[in-house]
Amino acid sequence: MSALSVLVRPWRSELTTGLSTAVGRIPQRAGLLIEVQDETGAWGVGEASPLEGFSSESLDEVGSVLTQVSPAFLRVSDPAGSVAALGLPPTAAHGLEQALWGLRGRQEGRLVAELLGGEGSGEVAVSRLVRSVDDALRAVAQGIGTLKLKVGVDGLDQEYARVRDIRAAVGDQVRIRLDANGAWSLADAKAALERLGGVDLELVEQPLGTGASLEDWLELRGVGVPIAADESVRDEQSMMDLMPGIDVVVLKPMFIGGLQAAVGMGRRAQAEGRQVVVTSSLGSGVDRYGALHVAAALRGPSLLPCGLDTGGLLQDDPCGGPAASGGFMRICGVGLGLEERLF
Repeated sequence: MSALSVLVRPWRSELTTGLSTAVGRIPQRAGLLIEVQDETGAWGVGEASPLEGFSSESLDEVGSVLTQVSPAFLRVSDPAGSVAALGLPPTAAHGLEQALWGLRGRQEGRLVAELLGGEGSGEVAVSRLVRSVDDALRAVAQGIGTLKLKVGVDGLDQEYARVRDIRAAVGDQVRIRLDANGAWSLADAKAALERLGGVDLELVEQPLGTGASLEDWLELRGVGVPIAADESVRDEQSMMDLMPGIDVVVLKPMFIGGLQAAVGMGRRAQAEGRQVVVTSSLGSGVDRYGALHVAAALRGPSLLPCGLDTGGLLQDDPCGGPAASGGFMRICGVGLGLEERLF
């Protein structure tokens, strides 16, 4: 067994413009980058960046547990299993596991997507978060075919007008999805979807809060707009409990706790006849690389365009991350696809 070393360093970036969600305004993003290196100098990098309002653990807690991890317990041959045995919080587990997958990919000259059971190189269609008609037109001009808008922040009249205007500007061929981040009660969600559904929505993400019952989700699903769950599905059990009430499962690998768990959940959802979206956690490019490989491992008709084109939201990204071109991100190289060390 090769001797491993683990390095951890913080990163922080202001957002290019403050992002408002139903759980509050997000003015900046911060987290930890993790590098695992073997005795030959081969390396892999991962990210552990909890987000207040979305994660169960704080950044201080993640930093504290990572300083206590002994490299002797990590196995490149079994990234997910060796990290799971440590009982870490989800974002910390994600960062270590991602780094180990990246290291293993470099050692074997293979892509992480392939190690996770998917195909090697290829492309994944992506969506982009927009706030205005100008944002939407710029995205479409760059080849983005799926737009996402935050709702549940302003009044329904204002949000309906924004969605309607964007639909009129981009035409019928562009997909529009909404994300309420659990902002609505059942009554408010039904009223919103009955009105907003008239602008031809691809889906509405997390319209109800995490405390909503399955019966609430089933009733809302009856409105006729495809319903996606994000914050309500953080492991396979919670996903399966909610499965009858949703059409789409949204997977954020960092908040789920690792790449392999996210792939496993995605495959289970696909087997249940549901569609899947993989998204970043508004992290650095390291987060996006990991999520991209999860998406690549789940490629198929039931994988919808993924929320990975979020690098433009950060002013100072410590990692360039995968870039979208013509509405797609390409998987190439070895490991996670990073060409240069960050440490």
